[in-house]
Amino acid sequence: MVEIAIDCYNKSFLKTAGKKIAVMRAGNVIGGGDRAKDRLIPDIGRSIMQGEKLTLRNPDAVRPWQYVLEALFGYLTVGMKIFQDDKYC
Repeated sequence: MVEIAIDCYNKSFLKTAGKKIAVMRAGNVIGGGDRAKDRLIPDIGRSIMQGEKLTLRNPDAVRPWQYVLEALFGYLTVGMKIFQDDKYC
């Protein structure tokens, strides 16, 4: 839904103003600074520090994980590309 809303906003306002926009999304990102409750890496760390058995909430999950710098690299790359070629917008 967000992609559709941004596309509509882009067509209605941004293109006519000469502005460029791209929509990107990263999922299952892990990395530094992630200390929230119910997150995989912090849960592993807490279980080790407290000497407790790790409980996986979704042991059958098969979604891949990506490191935060991979997602950031993708965002920065597309950010640069939209200035070089409109096909990335």
